[in-house]
Amino acid sequence: LWQPTVGAGASYEVSKAGQPKQPFEFAVIGTEKVQGRNGVWVEFTIAAEQIGVMVIKELVAVDSAKMQMQTFKAVIQLPGRPPMQLPDEMIQSQQPFNFRDVRAEGVNLGTQSVTTPAGVFACEHYRTKDGASEFWVSKQVTPIGLVKSVQKAGQTVVLVKVVTNAKDKISGI
Repeated sequence: LWQPTVGAGASYEVSKAGQPKQPFEFAVIGTEKVQGRNGVWVEFTIAAEQIGVMVIKELVAVDSAKMQMQTFKAVIQLPGRPPMQLPDEMIQSQQPFNFRDVRAEGVNLGTQSVTTPAGVFACEHYRTKDGASEFWVSKQVTPIGLVKSVQKAGQTVVLVKVVTNAKDKISGI
């Protein structure tokens, strides 16, 4: 479901019993060639209770055949601080992130309409084979398709807003 459209993103609310809800936003803010590949800048905005709103942007390239995402550059900005580019050595030492496509690895439970604060979405509903998680995904939600997920361990992620015209929140680097 990876659809990296510049300016597109999604805001989520992550909740777990007994803990405050945490907002999380994920958006594609640009493109750049990196090592001969098409890369995209993705930006994460995370509100952490102890430190406030943190913004991280990464230049990534996705290898769909290998189901891997490799980070080539990363910039972080903590509340009240200037942005900081992570050293190349730190980035290059990281292994590519292996992601899972729940559609290939899960049990298809059919199509279902899901209502969230962001609206109503026609979703494909999947459960992991071990029964630990359920996911509702839609091609209407970019860049990753997630509308809702529920884990038996108690964590729920719900789409609260579809982001359009996303802009880079980090400046100065």
